[in-house]
Amino acid sequence: MNTETLSRHIAERIVADFGANTEYALQELTKYRSDAASVGLEWQNYFAYVLSLPAPEGPSETAVFERQPVTVVAAIQSPAPMEVQPEAAAAVGVEPTVIEPQPASVEGPLPTKTQNLDRNAYPGAIDAPARKTAETAETAALLPSPATSALAPRSRSLAPVIFPGDIVEPVRGGMIKFVENMEASLSVPTATSVREIPVRALEENRALVNRHRAATSASKISFTHIIAWAMIKALDTFPRLNDAYAELDGKPHRIHRGDVRLGIAVDVQKKDGSRTLLVPNIRGANQLSFPGFLERFDDLVARSRRSALMPDDFMGTTVSLTNPGTVGTTSSTPRLMPGQGLILATGSLDYPPEFRSMSPKTLSMLGISKVMTVTSTYDHRVIQGAESGLFLGRIEALLRGEDRFYERLFEELAVPYPPVRTEVDALAPAFMGGGGASNREEVEKQARVLQLIHAFRVRGHLLAQFDPLGAKRPPVKDLDPGGYGLTL
Repeated sequence: MNTETLSRHIAERIVADFGANTEYALQELTKYRSDAASVGLEWQNYFAYVLSLPAPEGPSETAVFERQPVTVVAAIQSPAPMEVQPEAAAAVGVEPTVIEPQPASVEGPLPTKTQNLDRNAYPGAIDAPARKTAETAETAALLPSPATSALAPRSRSLAPVIFPGDIVEPVRGGMIKFVENMEASLSVPTATSVREIPVRALEENRALVNRHRAATSASKISFTHIIAWAMIKALDTFPRLNDAYAELDGKPHRIHRGDVRLGIAVDVQKKDGSRTLLVPNIRGANQLSFPGFLERFDDLVARSRRSALMPDDFMGTTVSLTNPGTVGTTSSTPRLMPGQGLILATGSLDYPPEFRSMSPKTLSMLGISKVMTVTSTYDHRVIQGAESGLFLGRIEALLRGEDRFYERLFEELAVPYPPVRTEVDALAPAFMGGGGASNREEVEKQARVLQLIHAFRVRGHLLAQFDPLGAKRPPVKDLDPGGYGLTL
């Protein structure tokens, strides 16, 4: 194998293993080549494995790269021919095969130097910059030559007009792989289901949980924590949405995943102020308790922020959750990479636009809840629209409190309060015909509120946790607002 072919094989293998996280892996490879000890032992093992070098010395139990099924998937996704090992094929129950997709070639040279174009030049007559590599030796060794790039022809045919004063800057390093990943995502036939979900019960129960955790010096629970947990529980009802599509020996196959590897999109700000998105995953998320899930989730985010992720944190993602709502985005349709069946995106939590100018008191009186738009983008070859729609309906039902979703969550977190439920509210007084009926409703409601306050004054101590043995107490009906006709 010549040097160029070997470099292309290395680059394609890293892209196949890390997908949208390729840039992060390339940064680790650069550090590894300058000083192998500057990266973690798992990264050393991985790069030694990819570069066909002897594995570094260290405890054998930390080596994590004997994953034959991943080898098969990498072979499927790789643009270069790669022979599937017989033992790897046997691990997934298929015959060994050689998959040889034909990569598209890029015509003409790629720019490798920032060009400040002549303002007096005619836009349509600007010559393409001469090909001259300015990459470091480490990065250049990873990138395929322009003649073997995987960019699709459509990327080249839609070049915009370059006007005088425009600055043309070449895409370098790992970002080239991001471009290729986005081109590869076009090969996945996706569809998207959209649903608006009321989140009043989610808001109130999160507030109750965090009030209790603040008193015990525990970390806060975020909306994403609870939404991700509802997503995992909904997959128990619809396990087929955890599957993936693959072509083996030229024939379509469905890969039934045993565990849920939930990818969490983490926005990371670099030292130079630029931002990148990493998508590590939580392995076996469906087998964890909620406290265990919180610990794994927070650990993954913390290691993402301090660049301490390991290769196995990225590989084998089956479903993903991204939350563009944190920056105010209402709805999003993310891209789906090969090897994954579904990605869920959540929008911002806010009132519908037509109600945002109303006062909180009026909104409460009318029973209007904040809503969240949720999209499910799925691989249409293995997931059908009805399944995706029912999956979103199941998530909504759980977030509204059905099937004791919040009761179980409160029990696992040892929260002594009963969770609130989504219930149908009584007709608002302002819309009841006749002033007398409206006044009676207000008076009766105020009387029930006073009764509830009195109940807490005389029996509120029954919610306190003083038993060191952790014995469970039955719920106190007198402290349930629902018993007084009061709802969210």
